[in-house]
Amino acid sequence: MADTVTKTTPDDPDTTPRAGHEFDTEARKQWKIVLRRFLRHRMAMISLSVLVLIVLAAIVLPWFLQYDHTYTGGGRYEDPGPDHPLGTDNLGRDMLAMLVRGTQFSLLIAVVVAAMATVIGVTLGAVAGLLGGWVDTLFMRLVDLWLIIPQLALVALAASAFGSSWYLVAIALGLFSWMSVARINRGLTLSLANQEFVEAARAMGASNTRIVVKHILPNLTGVITVNATLAVATAVLAEAALSFIGLGVNIPDTSLGLIINNNYAQLELRPWLFWAPFLVIVLISLTVNFIGDGIRDAFDPKQTKVRA
Repeated sequence: MADTVTKTTPDDPDTTPRAGHEFDTEARKQWKIVLRRFLRHRMAMISLSVLVLIVLAAIVLPWFLQYDHTYTGGGRYEDPGPDHPLGTDNLGRDMLAMLVRGTQFSLLIAVVVAAMATVIGVTLGAVAGLLGGWVDTLFMRLVDLWLIIPQLALVALAASAFGSSWYLVAIALGLFSWMSVARINRGLTLSLANQEFVEAARAMGASNTRIVVKHILPNLTGVITVNATLAVATAVLAEAALSFIGLGVNIPDTSLGLIINNNYAQLELRPWLFWAPFLVIVLISLTVNFIGDGIRDAFDPKQTKVRA
């Protein structure tokens, strides 16, 4: 008797799409929902537009300025005019060019600090939360120790010991900015580690590295993104504070905090020298925080309304 060959058709119940395909489709739908929520967040979109303008000005504006940040041929403390829209400082440098240069360095520092804090904090938090036991205990005691140490004081000591170049200040700030990120991600990882999909991955022989990369981190995307944006705002303020007291970026590099430090004595006579960099710092911090709020609301599964 010949064997019977059963052909399957697209209508057969046994020919359903693969689980991976269903997961990818669902993930794409979720990302579309998140993006739609974010685009409808009014303050986040306004803040994103302002931040993009600031970044573009820092990148593009130097090509159109009459003087660059190295120019010292102007008069000392010239008032704003056609040649120098923001006047000049005590060395005859064009303040608009200095402001643009300071914004560049402040943004670079903020991005480096946010990247370091996010990578270190997320990695250590996820590993400690997944492994648990003595690894988690050791990790938490280390975090507690670092949290009670005055971070700005250590960064100031490190900057004074190894130099005050912008990248050294950024690295020092990044090394002391990951603890809160790690605590948050460790707590969330602890809750995810007991979920069924993680247990199923373990049962199938998945390594801890694969579980973290394929299962834990994708579920922490929203929290990681929000923490990264907030780290940018915190880094801008921290760098400005250090440079303002003379323990951050120093010549030949510059930053918004250093510009404020050099010109705060002129607050009454020439207020534009102080308020121009101060306003840029405030704008960067506010816009990044509002963007973080928009991202948080967009990823919130309980969010049904979009904030104004």
